[in-house]
Amino acid sequence: QIIQSAYDLWQQALAARNISEKTYNRMENLYKQDVVSEQRRDEAKAAFEAAKAGESAARSQYQMAKEGAQKQDKESSQAMVDAAAGGVMEVQALLQDQYLTAPYDGEIDVIYPHESELVSLGTPIMSLLKIQDKWVTFNVREQLLGKLTMGTEIEIEIPSLEKKVKGTVYYVRDMGDYAAWRATKATGEWDSRTFQVKVRPNEPVDDLRPGMTVIWHKPN
Repeated sequence: QIIQSAYDLWQQALAARNISEKTYNRMENLYKQDVVSEQRRDEAKAAFEAAKAGESAARSQYQMAKEGAQKQDKESSQAMVDAAAGGVMEVQALLQDQYLTAPYDGEIDVIYPHESELVSLGTPIMSLLKIQDKWVTFNVREQLLGKLTMGTEIEIEIPSLEKKVKGTVYYVRDMGDYAAWRATKATGEWDSRTFQVKVRPNEPVDDLRPGMTVIWHKPN
């Protein structure tokens, strides 16, 4: 168990060294191109040196564990292993900034930057579709709201999928003056506002995609 543990730690330190070496080389190239500061290059170099020392210490510990060592040697090696673990943690902390974690499960829709392209802080990297949360949107005149009240179940048609599904109204909102329909006659008609109504299918519709046309047939 001790030998296996020492071997696993060595492999971890070796992987950390390889990653930190690639990071340092990348930073060195960017520094030569005046893309990153000297401090960033020096930080990457320090992390690489620490990872090298950690990998060397972990390798020595593994070799000593295989060959058998005296108590004092083991204690000394353990101290070196602890130092190596510290180097691994430092490299891992450096690598945390190189990974992006999506806020939810979904499907990548668009990736904006190209490979090797530099982006500034705060620049969008990609668009993520939350495919488990689907709804359809209608813009309707207020005269129809009596048939589309909150919680109302309606039937909607998806022509491209050749199917009809049941859905429930869960969102109703006035779109503002810019979307109002203005009456043209002096009598008998009035200005009509437009409302946005959202309907969520009662059951999953796997092939429903953004941009598809959905039809609601107004009941008589």
